[in-house]
Amino acid sequence: MDVNPLWLKAFILLVLAAYLGFLIRNRENFNVGSNMLLSAISFSFALSLGLSLIRENGMDMSYAGLIFSSLTFGWIGGIAGSFGIAVAAYSMGANLQEVVLCLVLCSSASAVAGGLAKRGPEFSTLLVGSVLAGITILGGSYAYLMIKGATDILAILAPKTVSIVTGVVLGTGTAFYVKKLEDWPEPIERKK
Repeated sequence: MDVNPLWLKAFILLVLAAYLGFLIRNRENFNVGSNMLLSAISFSFALSLGLSLIRENGMDMSYAGLIFSSLTFGWIGGIAGSFGIAVAAYSMGANLQEVVLCLVLCSSASAVAGGLAKRGPEFSTLLVGSVLAGITILGGSYAYLMIKGATDILAILAPKTVSIVTGVVLGTGTAFYVKKLEDWPEPIERKK
């Protein structure tokens, strides 16, 4: 299943251009100001990138940053966090197929978690969103490894499973706490 690396790089640039184009085109139509939007995107990217670089014995804390960003800033912050994780994976030497898979799965997971976070700040709602986001990432990784022909898929996914469960616990707990703060805004979304 070899794909031309140039096509994969073009796909990543296309997704980045579409995301930035959406943000720029709709910058006046969000429920927060432009300064808050830029701060949320920058924070989400930097948090996920920074936590991705902290790896020990297969434990990757980037999922905590992704889930936190998705639950607190909505899918817009989560996708910025997805780019942070993808940049970290690329800088750590992952092949381009894995970087694209990471970007697609983390973006999908952030859309799921961010979409459910809009429904309310209750802990149960946030927990369901983060668990479904984790299932999205693990299910996609499992399918990719099956298609690739890996023999011991469960052993390969064990460190990622532990990382995602830890990310769900830490990300959901932190998001629940900051959503209780007095001046914390709702998840970012377009005005209707």
